[in-house]
Amino acid sequence: NVTLKNIKFYNSGYDLKVDGGALYIEESSNITIINCLFEFNQIRDADGNGGAIYVKSTDPIRIIDSEFKENSASYGGAITAHNATLILENTTFDENSAQRIGGALNAAHSTQIINNCTFKDGKIELGSSSDRCRGGAIYAKQFDEDDEMVITNTEFKNNQVDDDGGAVYIFGQAKVLIEDSKFSENSADDSGGAIVCDIANDL
Repeated sequence: NVTLKNIKFYNSGYDLKVDGGALYIEESSNITIINCLFEFNQIRDADGNGGAIYVKSTDPIRIIDSEFKENSASYGGAITAHNATLILENTTFDENSAQRIGGALNAAHSTQIINNCTFKDGKIELGSSSDRCRGGAIYAKQFDEDDEMVITNTEFKNNQVDDDGGAVYIFGQAKVLIEDSKFSENSADDSGGAIVCDIANDL
């Protein structure tokens, strides 16, 4: 078990050609992050994941009462989660950005439990000619049948993307529940100003 509490992660990972600008977590369990600030962390590599945090094969990671501000990467401006269980509570994502997908969060083969959070001013800054920009705040793709996305009491405001899913883009998600949440002033130039749900099995 690992707990990180009352820590500021600032301006890390600028020229790294790896994943996770501030934290890289793999094959771990019971990771808890409480009242931490992740600000101005970034991965500049074109294939970089998780401007602030990259988490893989971890069950679960809990992030509570924390803030992610102006972090950036190609995939998942603040967080990328692969094959993980990610629990977010009372956490704010502000002005995080990605170049391809997931302005704040990029998740694959993962369960996401998101409660009482705020995602605002997220954006996809620049897509390549062969990749569509998707998920101004959250991009979730290729989930197993046991994985789920649960979003409750959460606000998405003024997130932007050039192509699809101004706030949230969901592809292949097995189970999706979005409840008691607010979407306002989100925009996409192509489809789904707030949400795109593509081939979700149970919505």
